[in-house]
Amino acid sequence: MMLLLRYYFSLMFACVCVLNACTPQKLSPKKLAEYIQDESKGLKKVQTVGNVEYTLTYRPSDLLVWKEIENEKEVTDSLVQKLKNNYQQYDYYILDIRVNGKDALHSGSANMQQFSQNLQTLSFHMAEHTYGVTEKTDTIPLADYYSPRMYGMGNSTQVMLAYNRQKDPGAYIEIYIEDIGLGTGRQIFQFKKEDIEKTPSVEFGI
Repeated sequence: MMLLLRYYFSLMFACVCVLNACTPQKLSPKKLAEYIQDESKGLKKVQTVGNVEYTLTYRPSDLLVWKEIENEKEVTDSLVQKLKNNYQQYDYYILDIRVNGKDALHSGSANMQQFSQNLQTLSFHMAEHTYGVTEKTDTIPLADYYSPRMYGMGNSTQVMLAYNRQKDPGAYIEIYIEDIGLGTGRQIFQFKKEDIEKTPSVEFGI
């Protein structure tokens, strides 16, 4: 009788996992990158205003750790933990902007003067153009950011944004992106705390 009950509950658990699309707690870096690109996971938000497309994607800190160690000859638990501690102080997002499906910096600039202004904003003034707000806290200023120069070679303009991680943000965090010179007005992206907390970690294989 006990064996039958164990089998029954094991089968029920398996069915629940299938029905709820259970996700492993750890994934390879490649699989985790695919996971966050799946809009149904709630970590990627897309908004379109006219010919301008904004995409904001949550970036797990484990992927940043992996980027640092992927070419290391020797990776230890202590190194991984040290990097984790450094990166876990912040929440990271990748802002991707396209104009007519192309690099916003070049395609969204009508002339050299506007190009120069937009470049200055992306390179030095993003702290004035974005901030976070949670259900339980006031404004969260931008802590750091990085915008790689693609010189028109990419099909989008990207900026990595870092905000100080909140211990108790409540049910959601909203990221506000002010107009950087594209005439689209302010964009607001909301991410649920539960979606962020469900994000798998990287299987470092140590």
